[in-house]
Amino acid sequence: MPTQIRSIALTMVVSFCLALAYFWWQQHPPARVQLVTLAPIAANQRTSVPAPPLPHDQPTDIAPVPASPQRAPAVPETLQPDYDGPPLPVLFAVTTESVTPGESDADQPHAEGEPADTPTSVKRANISNTSDQPLDVTVIAVNMPTQKTSQASLFLTPGGQQSLGPDAGLRMESGDQVTLRSRGFHDLTETVP
Repeated sequence: MPTQIRSIALTMVVSFCLALAYFWWQQHPPARVQLVTLAPIAANQRTSVPAPPLPHDQPTDIAPVPASPQRAPAVPETLQPDYDGPPLPVLFAVTTESVTPGESDADQPHAEGEPADTPTSVKRANISNTSDQPLDVTVIAVNMPTQKTSQASLFLTPGGQQSLGPDAGLRMESGDQVTLRSRGFHDLTETVP
């Protein structure tokens, strides 16, 4: 008797599962798959890929999506703020140096009417590591009105210091926002005096 009850119960469970699967299948038919092959596009051609055709039972009054206009280049990842970690253990100062033409920093433009041999002033970032660990630091200078950006990276030994300027790719002017960044530390942001 117990085997008959088990077989009846098993038959009822299997029948229920099959009926449930059948009704679910009726409500959710399998998706139709349509393969679309694309021809290679030459690098100098700017064409858009056509949308695959809609099946006949789908509405066709869908408006085409207009092509997106040219977007501004994405902000480099190095400019994304970092608010995690302890404060960056560095001291930051900006000095102004007078540079005569012919020196490595003399690639700064001269004012109109100013002779080419007139000394120009150049701002340099002086960074000191106050920790007992070596640091890889990225220095990012942003001119706030124009959003023109320059940056340089340096390696600081424990207790070491370095100076960066136009020779390293870092160009700063008064009022620029300077961000010092190192992995694992909170960004340090200063304004150039």
